Amino acid sequence: MKWTNKGHQFDEIGKLFKNINRVYIYGAGMYGEKLYKNIKFINCIEAFVDGNIEKQESGYLGKKVISPEEFFKINPNGDHIVIVAASMGNTPVILKELLLSGYKECINCFAYNRFVEFYFPIFSLYRYDKLYFEEMTTSITQRCTLKCEKCSCLFPYVNDPKDYELQSLKEDMDCFFSKIDYLQRLSIIGGEPFLFSNLTEYVSYICENYLEKIGKIVIVSNGTIVPNKELAYVLKKNKIVVEISDYTKSLPFLNKKLEKLKSYLNQQGIEIIEIFHDQWVDFGFESVDNSDFTSKQLISLFKKCDIRCRGLKDKSLIMCMPSEHANVVLSKFKDDENYFDLLNECENIKKIILEYNMGYTNEGYLHMCKYCNGGVPINKHIIESAKQIKM
Repeated sequence: MKWTNKGHQFDEIGKLFKNINRVYIYGAGMYGEKLYKNIKFINCIEAFVDGNIEKQESGYLGKKVISPEEFFKINPNGDHIVIVAASMGNTPVILKELLLSGYKECINCFAYNRFVEFYFPIFSLYRYDKLYFEEMTTSITQRCTLKCEKCSCLFPYVNDPKDYELQSLKEDMDCFFSKIDYLQRLSIIGGEPFLFSNLTEYVSYICENYLEKIGKIVIVSNGTIVPNKELAYVLKKNKIVVEISDYTKSLPFLNKKLEKLKSYLNQQGIEIIEIFHDQWVDFGFESVDNSDFTSKQLISLFKKCDIRCRGLKDKSLIMCMPSEHANVVLSKFKDDENYFDLLNECENIKKIILEYNMGYTNEGYLHMCKYCNGGVPINKHIIESAKQIKM
């Protein structure tokens, strides 16, 4: 989207939340718990709403639970909002009941996904002056144990892959948290992050300085490297999650290594998330040419893509990490639209960062959009995952 009123794009929506003092979460189950963990840092949750009698008596996650009957006695025009945190099947039913009781959708009642992705960052900043990011990625090394032909980072095509400098990575994190008050998920990626020689020190630095500002730290691994005991201790101590990208369907020879890693992590008491990948999308950076697209077409393409792959580099916030990697590896150009200087101290800086994170740029698109098939939402170029380069 193109900036039309930088620093004030969300002022009208922000006004809706000016006098909100209480948040009710409708649903004391899996979705309610996830929502609670996302927003609890601003200490605004009044109660859960749920029909479960046991939870009404005992509470849930340290908060009281009230019945739907009790909740609907509350004046819908009061100083509160309600977020429906229920299954896809139940959400429309609950929303309908709320609307019939006088609530207004996207004014004082919200569905879970839309609230977290769009409204909550605005609510958090405009009501509590807290800048919230749902996810951020930090890339720590170009080195990897695989040579994937269509790696989104394009690192197999780097002649001399290297680790990024530890001090620069620390400074990037310092810059980020000098502006951002809470980050729900920090993803540490490579290459293969377990190859990074300073990973223990880097993770320790993040945890010692910013753990209270982070909901979850996740190391994304391809499952081929087992971390040493010192690193494993730090991971367990700080409840860091290892997300394993499972490519064994495409690369069966990885199975033994992956099982060895999972067994080791389980023994160490480290949480594992296993993601099975049998297909990727081809960004097409090396072959796509949309250079004849008009600005209007590129703005439309960027808006539909809506890729949420923010990153950190050189004390800057990166809008699209795959685009950044392509710029560097293919030496096309430096796309200024893809960088936001975190050292910037201009007026309304937090609001401008919020807008940038929500997809606003000066041009309304990234120049790399001219050379890309787009992200997962619009990319129809489906390919086999992790296909290796023939040496």
